[in-house]
Amino acid sequence: MREGPPQQLADLLKALDLATPDQLRQVRRRAVGLARQLPLFESVWVDALAQARLLTPYQAAEINAGRGESLALGPFVLCQPVPSPAYASCFGARRRGSSQFVRLAVATCSTGDADTAVRSLQTLAALHPKLTCPHLAPIQQAGIDAGRIWASSSPTAGRTAADWMVSNGRFSPEIVLEIARQMLVGLVAFHDAGVCHGDIGATSTLLTDLGDVVLPEPGLRAVLRPEEGYAFADLLPEAYDYLAPERIASGTPPDVAGDVYACGCLWWHMLAGRPPIPGGNSLAKLRAAQTTAIPDIGSLAPETPSQLASAISAAVQPDPRSRPESIRRLADLLGPPARTGPAILASYLHRRGEQLDRWAAPVGAIRQWRPTPIVLAIFAGCLLAAGAVGWSLWPAPSATPLAAGSTKASQSPPGALSTTPGAAPLASTDPARPAAPDLKQNPPRADRAGPSAPTAASPHDDPSATPSQRLVLPADGAVAIDPKALLANQLITGAPGTRPLVAVPSTGLHLSEENLQFNNVDFVWEVPATATPPKDAPAMIHFDGSRINFRGCSFRAARADQTLPVAIRWTYPADANRAELSLPSGEIRLTDCVFRHVAVGIACRTHGALALNLSNTLYLGRGPLLQLGRWPQVDEPTVMRLKGITLRESGPLLQATCPSGQQNLGTVTILADGCVLVPAADEPLIGLQATAAGDSVIRNLRWTGQGSLVTLQTPVACSRDADGTRRVLDDAAISIAGLVRGTVQFAGDSSAACDASRAVRWQGALQSADAPGIDPARLAEPKR
Repeated sequence: MREGPPQQLADLLKALDLATPDQLRQVRRRAVGLARQLPLFESVWVDALAQARLLTPYQAAEINAGRGESLALGPFVLCQPVPSPAYASCFGARRRGSSQFVRLAVATCSTGDADTAVRSLQTLAALHPKLTCPHLAPIQQAGIDAGRIWASSSPTAGRTAADWMVSNGRFSPEIVLEIARQMLVGLVAFHDAGVCHGDIGATSTLLTDLGDVVLPEPGLRAVLRPEEGYAFADLLPEAYDYLAPERIASGTPPDVAGDVYACGCLWWHMLAGRPPIPGGNSLAKLRAAQTTAIPDIGSLAPETPSQLASAISAAVQPDPRSRPESIRRLADLLGPPARTGPAILASYLHRRGEQLDRWAAPVGAIRQWRPTPIVLAIFAGCLLAAGAVGWSLWPAPSATPLAAGSTKASQSPPGALSTTPGAAPLASTDPARPAAPDLKQNPPRADRAGPSAPTAASPHDDPSATPSQRLVLPADGAVAIDPKALLANQLITGAPGTRPLVAVPSTGLHLSEENLQFNNVDFVWEVPATATPPKDAPAMIHFDGSRINFRGCSFRAARADQTLPVAIRWTYPADANRAELSLPSGEIRLTDCVFRHVAVGIACRTHGALALNLSNTLYLGRGPLLQLGRWPQVDEPTVMRLKGITLRESGPLLQATCPSGQQNLGTVTILADGCVLVPAADEPLIGLQATAAGDSVIRNLRWTGQGSLVTLQTPVACSRDADGTRRVLDDAAISIAGLVRGTVQFAGDSSAACDASRAVRWQGALQSADAPGIDPARLAEPKR
């Protein structure tokens, strides 16, 4: 019987310098105790080593997942993840063969960019002996290993300012002043060495228990991402909180003015408790950073010391020429750190931590508390006072009572819908015509939605939808909507527990209002066999606004043997000349939706910065899920965010037309988490039409995320020339992260209900044991 672990595990542990033979022999007894009557599997040995603290939990998880080799990076072995910036992953790591620990930043780049980045990082590391400032943790060594760029620096124990604010809120003004002064000491030393930081922010500012402020890996982002702007909107929104507006407009590399601006934004954030730039997604954040003026901090934190308020006001000026000309000049405005500053900062951080700990009292302490009569009296008085205030704030009832027998449908715009069976013509907005029928006369049918149908959402699902902006569709019979009667920021849904069926006419449903939200609505397109086919490809929904939201909806043609339509055709802006004067932006969001028997999911004829957010969506169309009429230009970034998507027996995930003469190509970014992508045989994930330069075009694609599965036989990208010649493109030119090749087995046939497209068995090194793809319990569609 073998005394040690399996040979493959033993070899791995030896190569990673994680356990010696003597340590393995000592762990054997623990492994036997864990296995009980079972054989000593490799996973048992890994658990025993983790319990003996020879492996960290992260190392044990990676080895159990079959990714143990990835723990080795250059001369180091990864130990545990640590708080990281948005553009790189950071780890606590140990140099193999020694007990030296480092902080290791890891990033990926395309092959050509990686070599340039490594040389720049090594040049930056050569400055390390000159940067002995205690407020800096500069890069000491850099290299590349199996396509992963790494950069090591001294480890610093502490919390980031961002993490501290999540738990404690904003900082006091005196503490912000001390943090700012310590930061500037390090930044002055770094700038005096002839380099710029390029990533000053809350996530890159460490606060130690001793009250020191440390800036880790200064200059890293400037090397990995020398350009920023609309063409590089692939990071989380908070990564752009401190980006200078001139860098967004012109894509200039980091400079002194940008670092000065970032300092002002960071201190503003610490004082106000929120970022200075609004924006719910990356594109909106970039747009706001370029166009929004940052308010005076005195309006939000009037107790801010005058010297700090003046420095912030000067640093966040939109025009870089109006800012302080150097970091040293900014430091002169604030003065040097106080001699007792670190002690004051350490005491502040410790004291606030104690206040939080008091709320986390043990259960036993809570049970021992006994209310005294005085305490009870005070508590009762507080309740009475709160009740009085609440009563005074409670909204008064409407002065005009609803007529007898009226329902929520009567709050909808008159003539907004028709319930004539058999796809009645669109109702008119003429007041002389009858209004929508009373829901009491058209009770919902219980067999429409099925037991798993989502409940119709309330107006509170959309903060912009007030009761007067809610259109409740009846669920008895097909409904035809008059788009002229719809309002901006309107919620269109059915009565609770029902799913209205919207009969889409052969010309499609034309929507122009902004921020419409459809909840639990089934769109069905049925054209008589004798109808004359339209000149252009038919579309169920024509949308020419900037934002629309579909939640719990389905899109399908009534029959699969007829000409199939495009589900959503997005034309924005309606006036193409507008795109030449400004940079429009738009977003389509789909959650818990189903596409069946359609030619294309979303066909875009758009200009500007676009975002498509799809979550828990099943696509069973014949063609691509997303079709771009043209590959975007350099100032028109397109972002697809996919979470829990299942694409099955269909066309490509993305198809784009890119003539060979098109210049200044922009970036298309796909962020895919937990998706199952199984297009039809011979269909790629990405398809390019009418282009002879597919290899150069595909370099502008960025794929990131985690836990998405694609089948073994599916090519990543193919191009089809004008003469129909199909070529498989080299996916080595694409920046891909988080996409795993493997096999997948579904619960049933794709023509059956949504549950049949649930992944029940798969093979691939996914990071989670949860099934990738859709959650069918949240999906519903009408009975066919």
